[in-house]
Amino acid sequence: MLKPFFQGKLDTFCAIYAVLNALRLTHGIQTLKARDILNETLLSLAGKPGALRAVLEQDTDYMQLVDDMIQARQQRYPCWWKSPLPKARPFRPTPCGKPAASGWHRARGAASCSAFCGI
Repeated sequence: MLKPFFQGKLDTFCAIYAVLNALRLTHGIQTLKARDILNETLLSLAGKPGALRAVLEQDTDYMQLVDDMIQARQQRYPCWWKSPLPKARPFRPTPCGKPAASGWHRARGAASCSAFCGI
């Protein structure tokens, strides 16, 4: 018997859900507000086809998306954060040889070259 699809099986919006869950934990946002933020974020991405395509194809480290979501809501949901890694520490190259950021990296056209970078 075929099992039904579940949230996350078809979409690539894990970074968006991470921010929504963080706002829920830190500021107590409810379902309707989370849905509004999700919709606003998707509409914003739709206005930037390159950014939307990068998210849909998982061709991003999602840092810009998360930063944009937090910055857009900073006034209503104030928060602060600091980089988990010292700025002076250089990132090691990924297995595909491309420079890495502090997050997940996926090389274009090389699905097997996926590694957690900055470790």
